[in-house]
Amino acid sequence: MKRTRDNIYDLLGIHAHAPAKVVKKRFREFARQNHPDLYPGDRVREEQFKMVCSAYQTWKLIHATVEHIRRIRTASPYAASDNFSPWTFNCTA
Repeated sequence: MKRTRDNIYDLLGIHAHAPAKVVKKRFREFARQNHPDLYPGDRVREEQFKMVCSAYQTWKLIHATVEHIRRIRTASPYAASDNFSPWTFNCTA
């Protein structure tokens, strides 16, 4: 049965809350052990390798986006607030 939605955590056999360091390490281990150049002609391994590489690329993009948002939110007290509203000036004479 083909899975319709694969994620990097399931494919690499790690916990969904694993730190980035663990995800990267496990991906490198997987790539060294399963690279298609090591098993020429093995279509199953090749497809599995492509699937894991694709999931890893998606994970990297999401991880970079989350880190970028985190940096932006901590860079400015206004950016970190969900309740920020534009400044208005009321002058009463």
